[in-house]
Amino acid sequence: SETSDVNMKATYYCNWFDGTYSRHPRTRYGKVHLLNNLYTGIIGYGVGVTCVAQVMLEGNYFENTAIPTLISQVNDPEETLSGDPEGYLKAASNLTINSGEIVENLSEYEFDPHTYYDYSVIDSNEVKGIVQSMAGAGKLDFGTTVKNEESMFPTNIVLNQNYPNPFNPVTKIEFSLEQYTHVNLEVFDITGKKVKTLLNTEKGAGIHAVVFNGSSLVSGIYFYRLQCAGHDFYRRMMLIK
Repeated sequence: SETSDVNMKATYYCNWFDGTYSRHPRTRYGKVHLLNNLYTGIIGYGVGVTCVAQVMLEGNYFENTAIPTLISQVNDPEETLSGDPEGYLKAASNLTINSGEIVENLSEYEFDPHTYYDYSVIDSNEVKGIVQSMAGAGKLDFGTTVKNEESMFPTNIVLNQNYPNPFNPVTKIEFSLEQYTHVNLEVFDITGKKVKTLLNTEKGAGIHAVVFNGSSLVSGIYFYRLQCAGHDFYRRMMLIK
């Protein structure tokens, strides 16, 4: 029954919507950032935008999706979205494969996700491979269990083993920080030559994850190094093609 909540902000990141009907999501009033999601074989519509919602659609991959975006009063002649007032959507760097046009509505668009947090965009051409490689039961390992408010943040710095390992060509590197600090995360080959800088920025306390794509590298052993708070942490990983 809410008719005026424009304060809620949500992010959908690296989800896989496969063969489902619609509402990924259907947005009303809030501000929503849809970043690097995979849509395959969506039967109805992908993203529904209505009731003055502000939606940023960025770096997503649409395959076999006839209606990637459905916006009230804009491209919804059958009133699938109940004839509600229009919402607003901006699209950037998305990819469509055997899919319909991504419709925007910029008439009163004003949402900038960078105002709320820092983020990087995975190239939309790589989204399908990355999201599918991470999908499935047991592949998300957070390493800790939150039991009470005191355990919600890490108590030390931890660099976890990448997963999957061995990998081809995509893997996830996760680390935990106990405080806000500058982070430098780099990848080196077996000779010690740096092949990739993954992070060189400030990060807050909590658990962070970075996706590494080794498609441009040859098979072999690589090392990744986390530098932060005056300490160096190393892990070894193996790329097999």
